[in-house]
Amino acid sequence: MCGIFCSLRSSEDGQQTAHVLESCLSNLQSRGPDFSNSTSCELASGQKLEFFASVLQTQGKSLCQQPHSVDGNILCWNGDVFGGVLEKDIISSKLGDTAVVGKRLSDCASHGTSPVEVLSQISGPYSFIYYNVNNNSLWFGRDPVGRHSLLSCFSANPLNFTLSSVAHSSLSNFTEVPAIGIFEIELNMFHTQNGPYILLHPWCEMDEELINEYCKDIPVSVIAKSAADCKYIFRPLSYTHSEPNEQELFPALDSILTASLSDKLNYIASLSTFHKNTMGLMPLLERAVKVRVMTNVTLCQDCYNKKSLKEKSCSHSKVAVLFSGGLDSAILARLVDKYVPENEPIDLLNVAFEKRKGASNTSTHGKKAKASSNLNAVENSGPEFNETYNVPDRQTGKKTLEELKSLCPNRRWNFIEINVSQIELQKERSKSIVHLIYPLRTILDDSLGCALWFAARGQGKIYGSNENYVSPARIIISGMGADEQFGGYMRHRTTLRNNGWDALHKQLQLEVERIPTRNLGRDDRVISHHGRQPRMPFLDESVITFVKALAPWERCYPNENFPCGVGDKLLLRLIAWHIGLKGAAIFPKRAMQFGSRIANSKENAADMSDRL
Repeated sequence: MCGIFCSLRSSEDGQQTAHVLESCLSNLQSRGPDFSNSTSCELASGQKLEFFASVLQTQGKSLCQQPHSVDGNILCWNGDVFGGVLEKDIISSKLGDTAVVGKRLSDCASHGTSPVEVLSQISGPYSFIYYNVNNNSLWFGRDPVGRHSLLSCFSANPLNFTLSSVAHSSLSNFTEVPAIGIFEIELNMFHTQNGPYILLHPWCEMDEELINEYCKDIPVSVIAKSAADCKYIFRPLSYTHSEPNEQELFPALDSILTASLSDKLNYIASLSTFHKNTMGLMPLLERAVKVRVMTNVTLCQDCYNKKSLKEKSCSHSKVAVLFSGGLDSAILARLVDKYVPENEPIDLLNVAFEKRKGASNTSTHGKKAKASSNLNAVENSGPEFNETYNVPDRQTGKKTLEELKSLCPNRRWNFIEINVSQIELQKERSKSIVHLIYPLRTILDDSLGCALWFAARGQGKIYGSNENYVSPARIIISGMGADEQFGGYMRHRTTLRNNGWDALHKQLQLEVERIPTRNLGRDDRVISHHGRQPRMPFLDESVITFVKALAPWERCYPNENFPCGVGDKLLLRLIAWHIGLKGAAIFPKRAMQFGSRIANSKENAADMSDRL
């Protein structure tokens, strides 16, 4: 993970650049605590490009300093190459991906290729800024899934602009760079008689109206070029599936209608169609977790920071999981165990908030609360138990922890109870979180941003020992993207009930297509603030491609015969069942903001937050 920054200013406007960078500097450095540096170059036009980058090393035998220069070209890279053509170069050279990507981009002219071709061959999350000295052009953008943050600000003077991983709420006019393709600024032509313009190389063909909608916050003309020649993973598939024949799909359906959730799931797991899809998804998900766990240095955060340390590895935790104990995080924790050495602990980050005065005592998901009332049977005893923080996610977390201990008896699981008081929440929100969430500011941004920030900080007590602990993990595994792909929202059940399978298919397709425009950039800014790298296996390109090709009823079956805990995210529940998570497999979905009890159920999530 890195913090990247670039500013274009007229030569007499250097003080403004210094002010913007100074405002962003602390947040940029927090993203990359291992190294930071800056560089600049004077343009023939009299303008000046200023670059800054900070680095968190997770690849290569040695840290690749940034901004990275090859033959006068400058690259600021915030990404991970997890697959594609460049992965072979990284493995064979034993270099980090920054050096390999920089070399490939620099070789474009001699190889007759373009930066768009190089970047379209990458599987993995990234945002980047690249200056091509020969063409005097600046390229920037985000991966097609939009997993890493990049913000832009075009000032009132059209000659001036700033690109940055993160900003500061005191700065105006920043907006998120849309993850719809690669942007190119021909600096020789940027300011013409007809006004400045930016070229867009879209990932797929888009009509002008849609491009204008995505780029409405960029006060500069955006001119679309031909679509990138790549396998765009969100390209819609034609709907060829007929309506499912429920009796053929579930031959003994009548006999299990009154069965328990566990018995229903066990029955579905035995059926050929669902078994085939489970076995098809399983290796893809395993590979997605494996590469995100094993692409890392062999020292934890603490040992890496001890410059005098002679050891090349340590046995401390290097990987943590955002852990509610629910379906998604349980699957990821179980799979992470396969790829972490047995002598290393895995940190499970479980966050709970003190309830605000006047907040509603009722859940917004009353049926789900009733369905999960058995969680109150979790045994809570000992001096470390605090009823104030015994929120739903704490209860499911402890139950799933016991399941993991049973399945992986040789693993040390550090279940970190992260308890956040209202006083601490208000303090850190105004001090740090408001600037990381910016330029977003809805109530949902506030509640999820705060929950993720405190969880990723990893500071709490280890359950069972009452030991104060701060996770030294450099990698955080997150379950983002599961609900959209596997039909995890209540609206999916409503759509099927009211409008049928064709409508649900279209809604799931739309959910997936919208992933790049949702809030992954915000989550990246919040989590990375702690010098940790967020990684999201459910948003691996191969996983998305496989799931997108399935009929809607092969992902979920949210009708009256299969209630919450079975029908929603059915395929993921079958994965959990297959790997032994019989309890977590039937837990009902609960949104993080409600499970951690930071959100007030009476507030409208889309409203602007007066706390930011």
